[in-house]
Amino acid sequence: MKHSTEEFAGDGPAAAKRAIVDYCSKRGALAAGVADLEVLERIAPPGHRPADLMPRVKSVISLGVGGQTRGAWQLPAKAMAYSGSTEVRAYSVAYACAFFIEQKFGAPSAYVPPDMDPESGPRVPAAAAGSHANKD
Repeated sequence: MKHSTEEFAGDGPAAAKRAIVDYCSKRGALAAGVADLEVLERIAPPGHRPADLMPRVKSVISLGVGGQTRGAWQLPAKAMAYSGSTEVRAYSVAYACAFFIEQKFGAPSAYVPPDMDPESGPRVPAAAAGSHANKD
């Protein structure tokens, strides 16, 4: 069922955060949170702030999935990214969450997967975002 952002606003941002975190958890995320956008804008270096990358950004959601096997950690980074990687699960949860947000809240949403470096493996430009996620 589609809802306009105005309709859902009556339930408050806490209810929206809870719905998003619950949805991500059901899809396989071990951790999920809606980050404090003001904090991200303040701590991220110039050129890497959410508004630098997406000028109309209203919120940032960070999520985490399970890690590699012990055997996979022994591989070079560029091989680990493609062998036994949890990248597919992360993409799947983030992609589904973007559609969930659009369908439930009627707001445009984009998913931004981790950056894959062919030599160093996955890297996330806003890696600090997860440590600042609001888990309420």
